[in-house]
Formats: sequence, C-alpha cells, structure tokens
Amino acid sequence: MGGGGGADEGRPPSSADRPEAHRRRTSLSTRLTWAFFLVAVGTGALLVVTTYLFVAPYRSSTFERRSENAARLALLSAPEDLATAEYEDLLLQYQERGAIDGLTVVGGRGERFNSFLETVELPPASELQEGLVSIHQEIEGRPYLVVAGAQGDARYGFAFSEEALRDSIRETRDVLLIGWLVASVVAALLGRRIARRTLVPVRDAANASRSLAGGALDTRLVPGGSDELATLAEAFNAMADALEGKIDELSAAAARERRFTANVAHDLRTPLTSMTSAASLLEDRVATLPDDARRPLELLLQDVHRLQSLVLDLLELARHDAGEEVVEAEALRADEAVAAVVAATSEPERVEVDVAPGLVVLADRRRFGRVVGNLLDNALAHTDGAVEVEGAAEGPMARIDVLDHGPGLEGLEPERLFDRFYKGDHSRSSAGSGLGLSIVAENARLQGGSVEAADRAGGGARFSFRLPRATDGARPD
Repeated sequence: MGGGGGADEGRPPSSADRPEAHRRRTSLSTRLTWAFFLVAVGTGALLVVTTYLFVAPYRSSTFERRSENAARLALLSAPEDLATAEYEDLLLQYQERGAIDGLTVVGGRGERFNSFLETVELPPASELQEGLVSIHQEIEGRPYLVVAGAQGDARYGFAFSEEALRDSIRETRDVLLIGWLVASVVAALLGRRIARRTLVPVRDAANASRSLAGGALDTRLVPGGSDELATLAEAFNAMADALEGKIDELSAAAARERRFTANVAHDLRTPLTSMTSAASLLEDRVATLPDDARRPLELLLQDVHRLQSLVLDLLELARHDAGEEVVEAEALRADEAVAAVVAATSEPERVEVDVAPGLVVLADRRRFGRVVGNLLDNALAHTDGAVEVEGAAEGPMARIDVLDHGPGLEGLEPERLFDRFYKGDHSRSSAGSGLGLSIVAENARLQGGSVEAADRAGGGARFSFRLPRATDGARPD
C-alpha cells in the first residue's frame, strides 16, 4: 500500500544526527592557529638550540685564544729565574695591565710561587717546551682557565677567570629562550589573525550556502583577487546561477501544471454535472433492465462516480494552489470525530477504533475528516482484513494512526508517496487517482500537522497523522 515519509531504519547516521560530535569538532581557524603556533615553536626551538650550540663553543674558543695570546705576551717578559720579591712585582705588573687574574710559578729548582693557585698542577717542563697547555679548573669554587707555559727551566701558570664567559653564555641562553617564547606567542596571535582573515571568504561562502538553502536564490559572493578562494567564489556563483535557473524552470513547470489541473477541473465540472444528473436518473432504472444491459450500465455509473471524485479532488488541489483555502480550527474530541468519519465509510464494520477518550485536537472539522477518511479509504482498498484506528497524545501533539494488514510499502518510493498522481506498482490496477494521499498531506499541513507512513513489524502499513492538541482554554464544551 502507498506509504511515504516512512521509517528511516537502515539509513546511515549523518553529521546532522550527531550534534554533540558536531559541536566537539575543532574549527578550521583554531587548527590553523595551532599549526602556526606549533610551526613557530618547532622552528624557534630548532633555531634556539642551533644558535646556542654555535655561540657557546665559539665564545669558549675565542676566550681560550685570547687567554693564550695574553699568556704568550706575559711569557715574553717573564724571567727564567725569580725570587719572591720579583714574583710579587711581576704579579702586580700583570694584574695592573689586566692581563691575568692569577699566577703560579715553579722555578727550575722546584721552588713555587702562588697567588691562590696552590691546587693547580702544571704539566712537566718537557711538555711545556712544545707549546702552551690550557687547563680548565675550579679554584675556590670559581671556574678558571689556566694557561701553562715554560720560560727556560721555569714553568708559569696564568689564570683567567671564566665567570664572565659563563655569565655571557647564560645571558645568551636566557635571551634566546625569552625571544623564543615571545616569538611563539606573537606567531600564535599572528596566526590567529591570518587564519581569520584567510577564512573570511570561506565563512562568507558558508553563510551564502545557508542563505541559498533557505530560499534566497539571489545570494551571490563577491570574488576578490585571483587566488583559489576567488575561484571558489566564482564557482559558487555559477552554481547559484544554475540552481536559480533550474528552480525557475521547475517553478514555471509547476505553475503550468497547476493551471492545467485547475483548467481541466473547471472545464470538466459542467459536463460532469450533466453526466451525474443523468447517471442519477439511470440508477433508478438499473433494476428494470435486462441482465445483458444492466452490467454495462453499472460499469458506466461506477466510472461516472470515479470521474466525479477525480474532478472534486482536482478542484480541491486547485484551491490549495491558489491559496483560497480557509482553515476554521476548533477544539474537537478526537474519538467522536474519528467515529463520525468511520461511520461515513463504505465498510464501517471493518474498522476498529481505539482513540483515547480525553484526546482533544485543534483542527478544522472538515479537513480532519478528509485526512482520516482518505487514509481509511486507502487502507480499506489495500487489505481484506480489519483496519485499526488508534489515537493518543504525543507531547504537545496528537497522533492518529491508521493501520492495515495489506502489502505494506514494498515496491513503493516513500519520498514520492504523497506526491500528486503517484501510484505504486501493486496499486496501478486500483481505481484510485493517485490524489488521495497528496490531499491528505495538504490538509494535514494546513492544520499545522504532518503525515507519514511506515511498514508495520507484523506486516501491513501504518499511516500516522500528527496535529496539535487543543489547550485547556480551547477545549470543547
């Protein structure tokens, strides 16, 4: 049996079905900002480490070369043999020139002179004869570079403090780290700004798409520049132009179809009235005719009544299309309204009604009867068994279900079930015009409701008519 808008079982969930997942999704702007930040952090860290690994050894080697040069100059004026008084004068002379920070001397006879360098062990004279030797050593808790050299049989050790070097390297490290942190923050802020500016055309395209989907067919984007985003805007505009053109064509075709339907219905109304009057006269005489003439006349009368029903349906749809329908909503007791509709059907004895007694709906009495009546006619035509009508509250809405035991929705296109003139494969041989369910959908919509169809678990179909419930102040007396 015809059925539309039915069950969505088996349909894969879309992003629209997962609002929580949609909200948790990180925006492209945020991802771009993080990308800028992480690239800046990684690049900055690499630059800091590379710079530090280059600067620290470079400054250390420069300090050593400068210290060795100072030691060579000091050795030029150093005597091969000196007494204690000469040592004091020599140390004072070096310190006044700022050349060294400390001095230790081991004479050729093993005598030793020190200025806080007692713990420094100088290499043997044979090794020092080949050149200067540099020794890094902590003295009294402070770092020193001791450059040892020989002058004759005497061995000299010149001490140079490394505290300034270490402070300089530490300051360089701190400056690099602070600069890295500042650059990372600036890169994040800059990345955020660039991402937002870059994504403005994308947001414009998204807003334009929503406007277009909402019916604003004249929505267009303003291309800027000649980059990929401008190409996107041009492609969007071309799509919008094509879509607007197609919708205009479809609207024109639909308007022509509505005019044709209205014209046909009105043109047939007058001759159909004459045919109906003649048929009424003939119906009174059918019983008096011989058998060979009675059957053709009965078939003719059935076709006249079917044609009359079709024209009336076409006229009703024409009024819907013209916006001439007036809805007179009132509070109705659903059980009484359904019972009245059932009583007017061709086979009320086949209909079982189970509507909640206290269910009150806000509906147009005639349209309510049209919806339920068409659904009952549809169900009775597609099953030989009983048809059930159930009614219950469903939140602020009421739900009227018409259930049958027919073939269900097999072989039908649910999305087209409530279209005009649609007839499923197993209903093509039926006498229906294919307008009944479309009239149901129109009348349901006019009353602020909806109608849908689905297969029943045990076989058959379920048509559900939802419409607003009446408020306490609008209940019938």
